[in-house]
Amino acid sequence: MTYWNVEQKTSPVPLSKDDGYLEQLRNPTQAMLLDSELRSRLLVFGTPESAEAKTEASAQLAFLNDAGNSNTLETLAFIQRPQESFFQGQLKWVRADSDLRVDRMPEIQVQLSDMLSFFGAQFYLDNGRRRKTLLYLSVTLTVAIHVAALMKFHLRQNRPVDYAPEVQPVIQTPDHSSFPAGHSIEAFAIAQVLHRFMSGEKAKASIASCFDISDSKNLPFLLAHRISTNRVVAGVHFPIDCRAGAYIGLILGDLIYNLGADRSGDAGGPRSISIQDGGALSFEGTGESDFLLSNFSEIGQTKEKGGIQPLAIARHLWAGAAAEWKF
Repeated sequence: MTYWNVEQKTSPVPLSKDDGYLEQLRNPTQAMLLDSELRSRLLVFGTPESAEAKTEASAQLAFLNDAGNSNTLETLAFIQRPQESFFQGQLKWVRADSDLRVDRMPEIQVQLSDMLSFFGAQFYLDNGRRRKTLLYLSVTLTVAIHVAALMKFHLRQNRPVDYAPEVQPVIQTPDHSSFPAGHSIEAFAIAQVLHRFMSGEKAKASIASCFDISDSKNLPFLLAHRISTNRVVAGVHFPIDCRAGAYIGLILGDLIYNLGADRSGDAGGPRSISIQDGGALSFEGTGESDFLLSNFSEIGQTKEKGGIQPLAIARHLWAGAAAEWKF
């Protein structure tokens, strides 16, 4: 065996200097890049509960925007955990929903590890005709998991079984915070992005319009609601966990979609996104309510925020996904 002679023998195909570089990468690598870009710009800050001031823990979700070549933090959502007695009062809904366990058990089991397949049952989501869409939604899911983990860390709330052993969850109760519900954040973020793709909206529509169940394009939101409530049926969440998760998920999904979407004819132009309007959202006024889309009033507490700079990686991958839908 001899050492090889250090001489160039071939001319390598040059790596692209523009967005074509992404097409020289495999799908998992493209997804990793977009996931990393989004996570590096999403921050979650927490304020612990204070016994002296009698305030509950709160968490803020923010996005690092670099419009105008200057970095600014845009608050997307600011959530305050309800008081202890609030969750105790919600046990009645956990008990009521447990009657659905026989019907929902197969779904509950699969959704422990697979959520996207349920959305794929509504519309083609595969590595064939919707390869780029599936990639974009997969990143939406991983980023939503990232946000949910940090929100839970700061908002720390016990699970239903901690209050009443009679709940007897039908799956293993997770060891992390019940509030907000991670499955709800993930499902509603995916529903928001998928809805935008399938409806072909070039102009921003009101988030509230997404709950018009007479429109088949809103099916992703109905599915997201079912996935969320399955966690209450299973006995591992309160309805309020799902309400908070849905609110966060819709705002997060709106951001992820619009960081790539070309809605103005100029893929590099600034975007407008939905952010929370007002102070901390506590959900205290919904203690007597189950989580129903018909009474999901929190979504009305959003407003439009312009001047959001799109991301080059998101723009490129969005363009490929958008081309997979016939508008």
